[in-house]
Amino acid sequence: MPKLKLFITSRPESDIIAILQDKAIVRGMHFKMHGKEQQSNLDDIRAYVDVHLDKLLTAPQRQQIVERSNGLFIWITTAHLELRGAHGPDALGAALRSLLTRGKGGDINQVYTSILRRLRRETSSGTIHKIMGTLLTLFEPVSTEALGEMTGIADSELEPILESMQSVFRVDTVVEFLHPTFQEYLLGPHNVDMPFNSTAMQSGLAVSILKVLQEDLKEDICGISLPNKPYPKNADIVDLDKRLEQLWARSPALPYAANCCEDF
Repeated sequence: MPKLKLFITSRPESDIIAILQDKAIVRGMHFKMHGKEQQSNLDDIRAYVDVHLDKLLTAPQRQQIVERSNGLFIWITTAHLELRGAHGPDALGAALRSLLTRGKGGDINQVYTSILRRLRRETSSGTIHKIMGTLLTLFEPVSTEALGEMTGIADSELEPILESMQSVFRVDTVVEFLHPTFQEYLLGPHNVDMPFNSTAMQSGLAVSILKVLQEDLKEDICGISLPNKPYPKNADIVDLDKRLEQLWARSPALPYAANCCEDF
């Protein structure tokens, strides 16, 4: 397509640069890092806050939040989700005071510490710890249904917990960490509220996967064979994809378990 312009907003990651450079169709490539102290960065944060927190905070409160972020966008987005998760004026006020009393400089670790301390006070803190430990150990994100099967946590309990943790998790087709800095925080020295033992987490996940395989696997699991006949080739099963979809719906954790069991 002639005269097509493509704008990419990204850090100057080496893999992105490698793909774009020296390509005949690329007529120009320019990366410019905007530091947190630059006015354009602060203007972007102010615009984000005015849009997303307009109905939650007053104009002076929004300005305080912008200043407290110290130009860190990850700080302001996490703070936004934390404020949005506060139910009722008292909880909102407490969340706002907590954000504003943290040290100037927008240290994201302070935000994560506050979130973990709130979660630790929940009656389901043990379940929350198990969920986070499982997500930390997985090789790739899985669906809510698969996560429930692996952890043995019922949907009625799992879904409200994930809903309350949207300041740090993205829950869509799969459950995944909203930002890699939270993963680093959970496994780093700053996390003293909910520490994780990597060996115990890996052992627990291995046991869960073996249990999934033991309970869900069976001979001719897709029902493609005929009595006293050799198994047909996959290419000869016209509705194999449909059969697999039905299987994954019945056993949501099985694809992950089957793909990853060889790594244990």
